[in-house]
Amino acid sequence: MKAVEKITSGATTAALNASLMGTGKTLMGVESAITLKAKTILIIGPLNTYWGWWDTIQRQTDYASSITKIDSTKSGKEAYANLLAGVDGWYFIGREYFRTQDWTKIVPDLVLVDECHFAQNRKSKSFKTLMTLKAGFKISMSGTPYGNTFDG
Repeated sequence: MKAVEKITSGATTAALNASLMGTGKTLMGVESAITLKAKTILIIGPLNTYWGWWDTIQRQTDYASSITKIDSTKSGKEAYANLLAGVDGWYFIGREYFRTQDWTKIVPDLVLVDECHFAQNRKSKSFKTLMTLKAGFKISMSGTPYGNTFDG
């Protein structure tokens, strides 16, 4: 895929995929992780996208069983602890729960921000929290990255 090659070319460690709906942003995110040989991947997105990510990771990789959801449940808190400890794998967190966690001690290889327009307001807690998260590589994805106004 030419888009994945361009995203992962090494010219920078961040990218914005503003492709239109239905063009395969999830697939490009997963293929970017594979191309970058990322070991710890954090996906931040709307909760209703979890299974779409799971399905795509299942199809494209041989280690989809390691995708875990970070949330307020016991297993979700264990997943967060594993990410904090640097355990390899795919991690998914809803954007609302993402805002409540401390990201200053976590450096995943790759962060995929699905529907990134949730953080387009630089004064919002979402934006400020996202800026505390360091990563080897970050890819933001949204067909409307600026939200519903051009100022975004």
